[in-house]
Amino acid sequence: MERLNSSNAMLSAANDKCATDIQAVRTAMEALTAAAAKREKDAAKAMRASAPAAAKHTENAKKIRALPPVATGKQCEVIGAEQIRFVESRHRND
Repeated sequence: MERLNSSNAMLSAANDKCATDIQAVRTAMEALTAAAAKREKDAAKAMRASAPAAAKHTENAKKIRALPPVATGKQCEVIGAEQIRFVESRHRND
């Protein structure tokens, strides 16, 4: 009888610890779920905020691709002019 009581006490303690562990896992999962939802919401907000800049960059890339080829002797001058325009546009956007 004493051995049964001892086994019962040991099993009850293990059961209590298991219940505590289950509750800790549930709490952690709730925190992870909330953090993931916040990350997703923040990412969507960032995507919406970056859409105008992305559209501008896309438009600039289309313009650059549409430019005619540069004559062989004028490449350095054209590159220099492009760099100046790029730096000036960066300063306007800062």
